[in-house]
Amino acid sequence: MENKIEKPKRPTWFMVLLVLGLTPLLLWPFLMLGSLFMGDNPANEQTARILFYLLLSLPVILGVNSFISYRMFFKRKALAVTMSAIPFALAILLIVKIFVR
Repeated sequence: MENKIEKPKRPTWFMVLLVLGLTPLLLWPFLMLGSLFMGDNPANEQTARILFYLLLSLPVILGVNSFISYRMFFKRKALAVTMSAIPFALAILLIVKIFVR
């Protein structure tokens, strides 16, 4: 007789939200291509360098964000949902800012 403890499953809507939180990775190659020109003639070289390194580390930041949200879902549901939704919302705002002028 085995006593298996079932782990509670995360809801499907939360898993979809986690995947949507990773959608900025689809924009990342284009952002990196544009970042090649950040160092041409920046107003502030240090700010340009910091932005370049932030863009370079975007996949790691999004991966860690999704991992932390996934792990903390049952302890702090509202914070996990908010952390998952922020990257998707920022990507939508970036797309709107680029294409709607």
